[in-house]
Amino acid sequence: MSLEEYVKSNLKGYNEDPFWGHLIIKYFKEELKIDSDTVAILHVQKLMKYDDILNEFCKSLVQKKYNFDNALEINGYSAKKIHQLNGNLNNCGVYTFMVTLRDNYDDAKRIIEEGFKIK
Repeated sequence: MSLEEYVKSNLKGYNEDPFWGHLIIKYFKEELKIDSDTVAILHVQKLMKYDDILNEFCKSLVQKKYNFDNALEINGYSAKKIHQLNGNLNNCGVYTFMVTLRDNYDDAKRIIEEGFKIK
């Protein structure tokens, strides 16, 4: 399945308003330059797990910032705070880490405490 097919079939409201789907596809294809649909789909699947995280991710793509009024906060961490802790994370990295914060706080906290070190 291609990234386009995956987004079209899994993004709520795609048929009514494909703008957000096209934005996501463009980000992965043009900005991140991910050539593999499989790799892109793995990232998109994680981002699509929670509507609130996906919505703020899309908002960050359009507005090119993380500092929002009423920003999403998970276990005391906002996207802005995550980006401040690790400025090397792109939008996808920041928001997939927010999924990790929600799904497995202990692992996320350990990663933060270790300074986001890559093994």
